[in-house]
Amino acid sequence: MGSNRILGLIFANTFENCVPELTSSRTMGSVPFGGKYRLIDFPLSNMSNSGINNVGIVTKSNFLSLMDHLGTGNAWDLAKRRSGLTILPPYHGHNFSNMIEVLYNLHGFIEHGDEEYVFIDHAGYVSNFNCRKILEFHEH
Repeated sequence: MGSNRILGLIFANTFENCVPELTSSRTMGSVPFGGKYRLIDFPLSNMSNSGINNVGIVTKSNFLSLMDHLGTGNAWDLAKRRSGLTILPPYHGHNFSNMIEVLYNLHGFIEHGDEEYVFIDHAGYVSNFNCRKILEFHEH
């Protein structure tokens, strides 16, 4: 099964209200973990290590430090001309109220890719898993 069939979406602001002391000036995804790492590194590494070549980072607010950390996506081998890493900030400063509304408003980004599936994750935890195995489980 080719992993290039999967588009990755990572929500960088999920669960911010659980730790307002840490997220008052940054997204949950840019919260430091273990020194040089940020919480966004874990879902990004999971996707990259699973062969997902097209990843969108959905942000809501306070995403400057996140953009500084991500750069071009080269650390995850996502610095590609076609596909790669894309930051998806709110449109015209409009924050959407729920995930369904966000996904509806991202339909242009989702439909622009050649991928058959969309893998949705968030940057609020630390884990190591294979996204392909999750897709294989859901296909069978």
